[in-house]
Amino acid sequence: MKMRGHTIAWGKEDKLPNWLLAKDQIDLSVEVQRRIEYMIEHYGGRIDNWDVLNENIEGQWLEKNTGNLEFIQSMFRLIRQLQPEADLFMNDYGIVTNGKYSSAYRRKAGLFLANGALVQGLGIQSHVRIDDIVNIEIMKHRLDLVAEAGLPLWITELDVEDFDVSSRADKLSALLRLYFSHPSMEGIIMWGFWSETNDMGLRGASLVDGSSFIENEAGAAVRKLLRDEWWTDMSKVVLGPQQVYRVFHGEHAIEIEFNGQTVWEGDMVVEKGSDTYVNINVNC
Repeated sequence: MKMRGHTIAWGKEDKLPNWLLAKDQIDLSVEVQRRIEYMIEHYGGRIDNWDVLNENIEGQWLEKNTGNLEFIQSMFRLIRQLQPEADLFMNDYGIVTNGKYSSAYRRKAGLFLANGALVQGLGIQSHVRIDDIVNIEIMKHRLDLVAEAGLPLWITELDVEDFDVSSRADKLSALLRLYFSHPSMEGIIMWGFWSETNDMGLRGASLVDGSSFIENEAGAAVRKLLRDEWWTDMSKVVLGPQQVYRVFHGEHAIEIEFNGQTVWEGDMVVEKGSDTYVNINVNC
């Protein structure tokens, strides 16, 4: 199972422990470095996709209290040194659902890149609250705006609050179609799904409910997209040495049968927006 690390650090004062808030500039820098080294040492072998700092547009406590306006960029550089193969992300909110920080996020990404921070992706939280309006055309415009930074986009914390489960299902379906189809999108992560965790039930955001894990209408809508509409399951007769098939991007298992017997099995990964070629040699 692939895992993401969320998050190395926060930039908001109210999200930081009291003992850290009491540190002076020098000790604060030392503690952040210690935190990074600890996380990479203990989890770097299992996690290769990190949110380096969460919610940095509003939360700039670390920069202010270290006296270094490029402190976050230095965090990116240190993590890159310690784990060169890792993908390092910014992550923030107010990007798509209400557009409060769409332009600011694009500009900040450009600033980080210009200052040598090896940012490799932009995380977009995508919590849709009760009073948020789901307007797909406007949300696409906001995605396009952020994508101008030239970095891959990930939806990192998707959930939809709506106590009308039919309406919740419609909103989730529309959002997932938008995100899945966007050319810069490389990943979508749900913030939760069960009514008994993350206050999903209390917020009207669940996909399954109760101790028996009963799938509700919103969950069925998500499963329909993932397992039916966006799932390639085909059986074809091979008629020549070269065959072309259209499949969804992702991981695929291939099995070739001859006279009722399996003569070849293998896997392939189809990247988004690219052609994938598989050479298969079969002796029959």
